[in-house]
Amino acid sequence: MMRTAWREMAQRYAARSRRERLILALACLALTWGGFDLFLLQPLQAQIGRRQAELAAMTDRLTQLEEAHAQAVQTLTQAARKQQSLQAGLAEARKELPPALADSPDASRILRTAMAHALEKQGGVRVLAMRSLPPERLREGDPLVLHGLELTLAAPYALLVDHLRGLEQAVPGLLWGPLKLEADAMGPVRLQVRLQALGEEEAWLGL
Repeated sequence: MMRTAWREMAQRYAARSRRERLILALACLALTWGGFDLFLLQPLQAQIGRRQAELAAMTDRLTQLEEAHAQAVQTLTQAARKQQSLQAGLAEARKELPPALADSPDASRILRTAMAHALEKQGGVRVLAMRSLPPERLREGDPLVLHGLELTLAAPYALLVDHLRGLEQAVPGLLWGPLKLEADAMGPVRLQVRLQALGEEEAWLGL
């Protein structure tokens, strides 16, 4: 039946003039192209446009994170250099003091307070890891020992800055060691920081 209908259509098409057959062929071609454009090209172009917009947004976000990371590294580097300079000045000043006037720092109290502050005053800052560092004697024969506590924190950059500022204000005598900042486009900023304190005890945790 389909073959008969197709044969009749072919006969009617062949019976038309050359000009009519050309017009019909162009009409069929136009309809075919219109359907191709409507059902394939336009959806494909729309999808490409959405992907390009998502890629542009991700690129902008990555650029912002890189700028924030560079600024944070610069700020933390300056703070570390300032801290090292202050520590050097403190060591030189301590040499000038008689033994009876020299203070006896309490590393245990300082680091325990810092640990409690990190665990209790989080305010959106997550503590991912915490470990005590081996003690380091400043120099041979010196009674002072440098104790350390390494924290790994995760939070938006602004919250991390506020958290560290609050920690510095809450714990006088706290010394800052190396800082390591990591950031990516999909998650919060990760900060690894070493908190240090001087003391005459051999183990600040009493272990």
